[in-house]
Amino acid sequence: MSTTPTVATVPLMPSTSEVPRRSRFQFPLAGLLVLVGVLAALLWSGSAETAVTASLEAATHGQAEGLTVTVHPDPYFVYSEDGAGVIGITVTASDGTALPVTLTSESFTYGPHREGLQVGTFEVPPGAGLVDYRVMVTTTQGQGDAAIAVTTFDVASFNRMNRWGVAALLAVNVGVAVALLVLPAGGARFRRSG
Repeated sequence: MSTTPTVATVPLMPSTSEVPRRSRFQFPLAGLLVLVGVLAALLWSGSAETAVTASLEAATHGQAEGLTVTVHPDPYFVYSEDGAGVIGITVTASDGTALPVTLTSESFTYGPHREGLQVGTFEVPPGAGLVDYRVMVTTTQGQGDAAIAVTTFDVASFNRMNRWGVAALLAVNVGVAVALLVLPAGGARFRRSG
């Protein structure tokens, strides 16, 4: 009677050159990536605040009881420079024609520790050329001495875009740092496949 020999399979232990090892540079490199991401985010945020401050300084300024602005066809944004709340905005041409105004309420910081408020937006229709419009703002305390500014710069959209950009920058840097720590060193993979 013939029997077939049985062969036992014994798992082979990988040699030490095949075991994935961590490079001694992975942890410092991961830390450096996170640090660079945080520093870049701080620099980006500071630059964005400087851009907002410069744009508001270049805007037309006046008091809430009335500000004359020479405008061209474009969307314009009205700001309460000291963050005073607003309950109404009227924009009228010299012939008495009123433009529709959309009230908004987007707070932001700018300059040396100042709180601003984007309070409204209006659009000058195409074909109007350079026209003077009178902007009057009614604040929650009455018209009073509230300082307002009018410009084409949209602080709310600009800040929203910057927040997303900073978040993406940090996510990429932290993601790459985590990948460096989780994945084995590249040299060990190449030695194994060779």
